[in-house]
This record gives sequence, structure tokens and C-alpha cells, in this order.
Amino acid sequence: MLLSVVMMMMMMMLCVDTGLYEDLFVLTLVLYSLTRSHSASPVSIARYGVLLLCSGLVMHVVPFVEAVCPICGDPFNSVHDKKENCPQIIVPLKNQEMIAERSLDKVPTLHGLLPPEVLAVFNKWVVEAIVGIVCAPSQGSTIDFDASAYASAASVVRAAVSGHCSVEEAGLVLMSRLEVATESIAVQKITAAIELLKSSNAKLGASTIVQQGQGVFWYIWGKIGQVIENAASGTVKLVSESSSKGSSTDLSVKVRHPKNESEFFYMLHLFIRIVTALGITSFFVVHQFVSDVVHARKFELDLTWQLCYGLFSSYVEAVDRDGSRTLTLANVYQRGSGDTYLVAARRKVETFFRTRGGDPQPEGGKFDDKEVKWNGEFNKDAKKPCVAWNLGKPHNPSSLDATGRCKFNHFCMQWVDDKGPSGMCHGDHPKCKCTYDSVHKLTAALK
Repeated sequence: MLLSVVMMMMMMMLCVDTGLYEDLFVLTLVLYSLTRSHSASPVSIARYGVLLLCSGLVMHVVPFVEAVCPICGDPFNSVHDKKENCPQIIVPLKNQEMIAERSLDKVPTLHGLLPPEVLAVFNKWVVEAIVGIVCAPSQGSTIDFDASAYASAASVVRAAVSGHCSVEEAGLVLMSRLEVATESIAVQKITAAIELLKSSNAKLGASTIVQQGQGVFWYIWGKIGQVIENAASGTVKLVSESSSKGSSTDLSVKVRHPKNESEFFYMLHLFIRIVTALGITSFFVVHQFVSDVVHARKFELDLTWQLCYGLFSSYVEAVDRDGSRTLTLANVYQRGSGDTYLVAARRKVETFFRTRGGDPQPEGGKFDDKEVKWNGEFNKDAKKPCVAWNLGKPHNPSSLDATGRCKFNHFCMQWVDDKGPSGMCHGDHPKCKCTYDSVHKLTAALK
């Protein structure tokens, strides 16, 4: 009994010294119950006390080590050893720093940030082209080859590939540097750059896009359309990043307009994700832009998805073609001119979804009356009246354009005999509510 009391006192003192007050309370209860038991020997009491104390020390002293990253869910390794080093956090921040430096020698990486089907389109050559567009000088200005961005021979070649200057101008710059080069390593690098510039691959890249005034966001949107096209056609593309050459199909872009609402919103989802992953802008900026231009306008004005797409493309085009470089995704909507963008959006919709000559319609000319409904507007310049409106009936989808506006004019089509041949009331009310003098009303047009 004396041994158990001594052991209990020693373990209590250890608990107090280490701050294990909870274990002290539990230990006291257990040992007290054991001492009250006639079957428990002093040795067994001491063993129980030591075992309980050791378990408490292990739980409180030994730190808990996480085996899986709470951010991405991947197991920790030598590089990704803590959540602060998670690639989902580190890589976008590094990409953002690269883009901010406006250097052609630094190219962001998208591995681990995008799924394989998207990476197959946004390969390293496409990303290099995107960097070239971002770093391009403003329209009408010339580049300074003495700047740090073009210090290396490789950056001069990239400048020509990216459309910052002509191939001939880049060649002259390299030749002038070769004439004054004294070190053999510098001569070798410049000579290799000149040979690369002479090759046909030097004419690939974003040069056509830059020269035509297309910006980085519309280029990215065009490549997103390629992702959708590959998925729709079942195309599988294997990309080897070890290859040193990119084909013209990798770098060229043809904008593919969405065919339905779900495709449009999926493309918006990819747009937000890719722009953020590249580090061109932050997630909150691009998300707010899409919210203001698309979601809020659709909710507040009850616009069709086609018109929302027209608005999105109009705002993106304004940012891309701003020669002053003052318009960004963060401020273009707040600058106002919403009515002007809406007019531009209507024109774009008629162009994007034109399939039957002068009758612009989406989905190959097939309307879904659940999707396209009359938005309360009509064509004030039309010569023909709207029959559905005059009869007080719902608009037929075939009488609406892609934005939901009625193709016909809304005036009273009641025939009358005091306005000449084929004279009509032309009031701002429908025929079913015509208040014209009944004496002059006719059931057919006056010959």
C-alpha cells in the first residue's frame, strides 16, 4: 500500500509539472478506485498508473502530424510538406508575379491547376503566346530593346514571335548585338537566336493576334471554345511538354460561340478558372466582372443568354482593344456606358447567331420557346405589324429574334377607309382594343 501511495504522489507531481491537469484528475480517480479494491495489489496499481500517465504524455506532448493537405487533399511529401506550400496556393501566386513582371523569359505553369483536357489545349506554346500578348506594347508604340525585358537574345526572338516587332527588326537587333559581343558564350547565344529567327517556327505565335488588335481575354475565350469543340467531337490529344516545337493549330484561334445556355455558362466557368490560374488577374476581380456583366444583368433585366453573351463579348472586347491600357476587368463595368454596350451586344447577337440570311437565329435556326420569350421590345422601324400583338395572343418564337425582341412593329392593324388604299389605324393599341371610329372600320384592305 505504501508503494502505491508513493507512486501516486510521484505521478501527481509529474502531471502538475507538465500541465496535464485533466490527466491528473483521471489518474486520481483510477488509482483511488484501485486502492479501494481488495483484489488489486500494489504492483498492479503502480502498473496501471504508469500506463495511464504514459498514454497522457503521448497524447499531449507528441504533436499531431497531418498526413494529407487540407487544401488540395494530396498527401504531404518533401516539397509539399505543409499546407502553406500547397501548389494550389503557391503556383497561382508565382504565376501572378511572372505576369506582373511583363517578362517574355518567364512563362507560367498550369500543371496541377487545370484538368488534362484543358491542359491539352492550353499547352506551353499557347501559354507562351498568352504571355506575349500580355507583354505586348500598347497600340501605336514601339518597344525598347534596351529594356530589361529584352536583354537576352531569346527574349528578342520571343518578341518577334509574339508580334511585338517584325522578324526583320528583331534580326537587326541581334546582328547589332553580335557585332559588339566579345565573349564566346554570348556569340553562341546570339548566333543560335538568329538561326531560330530564320526558321519557319519564328513566324508562329501570337503575332497575328497582336497585329489585328485582339487581346489576351478574347484569345483565351477562343481557346476555351477549342476545349468545348474537342469534348463535343470526342477528340483526344496527347501533349508532350518535352517537344520543342508547336504547330500552327496549337497557336491559332477561331472563336467558337456557345450553342446553348449550359455551354455558355460552362465556358464562363473555364474562363474564370484559366484567367486566375495564369495569374492575369485575381479570382475576385474576374468573378465580380462576370457577375456584373452576365449574372446580374440577366437577373435584373431578364435578358436571354444570347444577349448576355453579347454583353460579355462587348465588355471583353473593350478591355482588349483599349490602347491606353486603363480599362481592366476590374473597372470596365463601373465606367458606365451600359446602354452603349447593350446596343453593341444586340448587334453581336445578330452576327454570332445568324443562320438564315437576314433572319438571325441561334441553334441552327431552331428556337426553344421555353428559352426565347418576348422581352417587351419590338422593331419600331418595321413596316409590317405584329399579328400576335394585335390579336392579344402570345408571341410565336418565330417572330422573335435571338434577343427576344419582336421583329415586327407594334401598331394597330385595323383596316380603315379614310387613309387611302390599304390604310390602317396605326394607333399605339392592338386591333383587339381599337377605338377607331367604327363607321370607318373595314374587314379588308381598301383597294
